Amino acid sequence: MCTAPLVSVIIPVYNVEKYLNDCVDSVLNQTYKNLEIILVDDGSTDNSGFICDEYSSADNRVKVFHKENGGQSSARNLGLINAIGEYIYFLDSDDYIANNLFEKVLPIIKKTNSDFVFFNALSFTDDNDKVKQSYLKRNIYEKNTGLEIFKQLNINKEYTCPVYLHLYKKDFIIKNNLFFIEGIIYEDELFSFSAYCKAGIVSQSTDTLYFRRYRENSTVTTKKTYRNFYSCKKICEEIYNYSVKNGVYNYFVVKKHISRFALNTFNYYDCLSKTDKSIYKKDLTDFKRYLLLNNYFEDKLLKSRCKSKFHWFIYQVLLKLKIAERYSSH
Repeated sequence: MCTAPLVSVIIPVYNVEKYLNDCVDSVLNQTYKNLEIILVDDGSTDNSGFICDEYSSADNRVKVFHKENGGQSSARNLGLINAIGEYIYFLDSDDYIANNLFEKVLPIIKKTNSDFVFFNALSFTDDNDKVKQSYLKRNIYEKNTGLEIFKQLNINKEYTCPVYLHLYKKDFIIKNNLFFIEGIIYEDELFSFSAYCKAGIVSQSTDTLYFRRYRENSTVTTKKTYRNFYSCKKICEEIYNYSVKNGVYNYFVVKKHISRFALNTFNYYDCLSKTDKSIYKKDLTDFKRYLLLNNYFEDKLLKSRCKSKFHWFIYQVLLKLKIAERYSSH
């Protein structure tokens, strides 16, 4: 009988027949073998569901769930409910992992008794175009409370929220009710923020173990729509509410984190077409009112965006003058 702890790898699958083999093979070929691979076919309309079933027939470690399309959050939640492993790992179906990920990370999470461990990733495209986003940490982080690690990562501008950059204890997830909000995108933002707030111990692996694919028609690369704006707005409100409820709002880095997310909400509204801006103008007005009434963003830039186009214009002018003055003094 295998005495090594079982790791549950949860992979939401939706129309990724081109990439699914690379993803699943990277898990099956792990040097650490005590795994269950949970493939959640989220209503795929290509051959992805068939590929999942083929893997299940070939390897008894693979479990497949077919469901109506409900988004990545619902697929992850379904996988989490059915996972029996001591540890949980979330993997995106168009990416892949190093074959020694669990061999590298499990000894750390066990030795330190951490609630989760984070590690590095590299980004790539199929045609090898350069990708600006970096998941490489330049700094070393000693094990500490989740909130302290969150503070350090943000101060060093190295905080990254994707759940696929973390290996979690399942008991930690269940005890703190860390499930994903369904019906939105950017769901990792609230999940990871909540996890860092709740974690007693968090540790780092300095290894690069994840390979993130940027592709056309993904959530990252497609044109921004109302869904982007709504999701960002929803997550911003949820993070604020969570920070207040759990007594962490007064931390400076938490306020700055929320402020940045609120600004992204405005930026996504700016990306909408003129027609959509007209349709959803009330949503933006309600969001501004929400920010001003709660008065929880001590950020001049954000306050300017909340008030009026005139305030925003004046702020931009003053900012440019300040920058110009700074350069002229050198």
